[in-house]
Amino acid sequence: MADFFTDDRVPLTRPGELLIDGEWSAATGAPLQLISPSDESHHATVGGSSTADVDRAVSAARRAFDQGPWPQTSPAERATLLRAFASALRKRAAQFQACWSFQTGVPISMARMAIADPGHLYDYYADLIVNEALITTCQRDLGGYAIVAREPVGVVAAIAPWNHPSHLMSLKAAPALAMGCTIVAKPAPESPLDVFLMAEAAVEAGLPAGVFNIAPADREASDHLVRHAGVDKVSFTGSSATGAHIASLCGARMARSSMELGGKSAAIVLDDIAIEDVVRTLVPASGINMAGQGCAFLTRAVVSRKRRDELAEAYAAAVRQIKVGHAFDPTTQMGPIAMKRQLDKVMSYIEKG
Repeated sequence: MADFFTDDRVPLTRPGELLIDGEWSAATGAPLQLISPSDESHHATVGGSSTADVDRAVSAARRAFDQGPWPQTSPAERATLLRAFASALRKRAAQFQACWSFQTGVPISMARMAIADPGHLYDYYADLIVNEALITTCQRDLGGYAIVAREPVGVVAAIAPWNHPSHLMSLKAAPALAMGCTIVAKPAPESPLDVFLMAEAAVEAGLPAGVFNIAPADREASDHLVRHAGVDKVSFTGSSATGAHIASLCGARMARSSMELGGKSAAIVLDDIAIEDVVRTLVPASGINMAGQGCAFLTRAVVSRKRRDELAEAYAAAVRQIKVGHAFDPTTQMGPIAMKRQLDKVMSYIEKG
């Protein structure tokens, strides 16, 4: 039997169990082993989902949506519970910050700034469903009226990536919960700790059984979740290749899907701007504090040939001043690449260059 544990800075109450249907039960899949990218130490072992666990999670979410009270509650009632969830998440802010640094190597200074309030999205959507009309009547140009009703989709498989796990999972869960959907939260196997904390917060907040379920898993169980007939919508953030695979599976069974996929955003440098002004903006905007591991960073620059060398030299000089180090060193400005396969990919691109 696996010895489930997490680092003292992330004291999970049930690292070997999954929250399914409002109850904690033993995970039956292969345990997920987490390696710190800062020092390559084995810093956690948590429960992983089997396909049977995924089936249980989807069934629980299905019952909670089809037979439970959640979709039928008023927006005001859901908003009250969402705010309670937000409050429970805030109590765990320091743990969410430590999770991010443990799992991906993001400097703790960055984590403390970016996850100062892990509950803000739930408060935002709580306000939105109370203040915005969910049913509206529109006059048609040809006469008569059309009624537009915003209704919950059903069971949502929320699949988040490893680079910003708690925030990206909340971007999926908060609006879905606000609308009355039920959730199966599937984190990346490299960054599962956050959903365990979210599950603890869901219990503390009093979310009804089956509304928020977790299924941390590797590839086989994850694929099973996407293919599951009980899932009405898949929301995925991650690589374009994986997104294309998931979209094809959803399309084959006519299930809804939302994809936020990889990007290579460009900084467009015009000839009339001072290079020092470009560098002042470009260095932080290129995601230095996350080692460039994000889809929204300016990770390439489009510049005229006559200024190319000047920009490259100025940018390199600025980056040489960045302090690289252990994620939990408060003076570190850039931590390590999150995992070896990611490092190998980066090095391969450098070799091609």
